[in-house]
Amino acid sequence: AGGVFIAVKALSYLRKRGLRPRRTLRAVLWTSEENGLVGATEFVRRHRDEMDNVSLAMESDTGTFAPYGLTTSSENNLTQCILREVLSLMAPIGATTLELSVRGSDVDKLHALGVPVSTLLNRNERYFHYHHTRADTMSLMSSRDLDLCAGFWAAVGYVFADLRDMLPR
Repeated sequence: AGGVFIAVKALSYLRKRGLRPRRTLRAVLWTSEENGLVGATEFVRRHRDEMDNVSLAMESDTGTFAPYGLTTSSENNLTQCILREVLSLMAPIGATTLELSVRGSDVDKLHALGVPVSTLLNRNERYFHYHHTRADTMSLMSSRDLDLCAGFWAAVGYVFADLRDMLPR
């Protein structure tokens, strides 16, 4: 629920402020991840011909606790440098970490097509206190953490989408 919230809220923040980046920001809400990645597989089937135009795919699926950075699948030094520079803008909230990692089950399908992917790094030590429990509801999540994640997602999403050039592959 948290990943859906921050994706939708991030787009809402940008729209409310009249911010329109150079490239399209698209929120994709995956289904059936735990039942064979059906949603991701179908998305790639329907949109494969668009993948050359996707600069970065971002996923939030490990909780929405206080953000501290992003992962990247890219081993390209220039891409990593750009990601670090963008994350430096997040210093006021302590979200500047960049870790090399190809994790994010749904975006793995996009990574396989050459799209750089990133996932949200957040302080999710309490993830399994909520995940697939009765506590896995929006009302029990920290509103502060949700606001931080949504603001982080909006800011980094906007900056990546507004870059003059796509991220190098």
